[in-house]
Amino acid sequence: MRRLRERLTYANVMSTVAVFGVLAGGTAYAANTVFTTDIVDNEVYGSDVRNDTLAYGGLGHIDLRPGSVRASEVEADSIGHSELNASAFVPGDISRSSSSGPFGVSSNAIQSNEVTDGALAGVDIDESTLSGFDGHDDYLDRCDTPADNSFRECVSVTFELGHAMQVLAILGGGASHGSYTADNSKAYGECQVRLDGANKLAPIAMENSGSSNTGMPTISDVISLGAGTHTVALACRENPQDLEFEDLTIAVVELGFD
Repeated sequence: MRRLRERLTYANVMSTVAVFGVLAGGTAYAANTVFTTDIVDNEVYGSDVRNDTLAYGGLGHIDLRPGSVRASEVEADSIGHSELNASAFVPGDISRSSSSGPFGVSSNAIQSNEVTDGALAGVDIDESTLSGFDGHDDYLDRCDTPADNSFRECVSVTFELGHAMQVLAILGGGASHGSYTADNSKAYGECQVRLDGANKLAPIAMENSGSSNTGMPTISDVISLGAGTHTVALACRENPQDLEFEDLTIAVVELGFD
């Protein structure tokens, strides 16, 4: 034993420990001893990274160099709401290179449920693109109503509102005597505004004599409506003398933002 201790050196001990380390199942490394120079370029693959479903798995933002992830590294349609941190993005992070729209966003790509209520101001919106400024209209050049003095819906507009708002309805037209009598008997008629099938305003009377044409006073009405589908119509009727309604127009303008 004395001779063995005299010949036992530090190198002998460390080499023996290394042998047992290899036999025990692999190479052991102390912490912070593997650096980029120890790794052959292009030799680390996805299978070498711990699965992100395991504890301490996956790569975090601290593992990525700023500016190292670009469009080519992102799979199409792979980023959803859960992957986005709104406070982390700045204008420089979003490309404006696409000619299809601001920030390179395709038309109709952003839906209303993706915008926080009250987040957009007037300067953020091109009014000409808003459906709330669109008019809904229709035109009919001639409407011959029944001779039994019953109303007939001559022209109508159906539209849908995203939420409750007021709309401006404008209706107009004229009438002519369709079959002239020897004594130029007067022909009478009237038109009624209808909202969703129910009469809305008092009828507008029209009177025509002989072969002359007569105009109908323009009807304007601001209507408060709830969200959903609505129909504004113009229904007309005549007395037994034939009165034909002409150039009937109806327009509905939303007085709010859809």
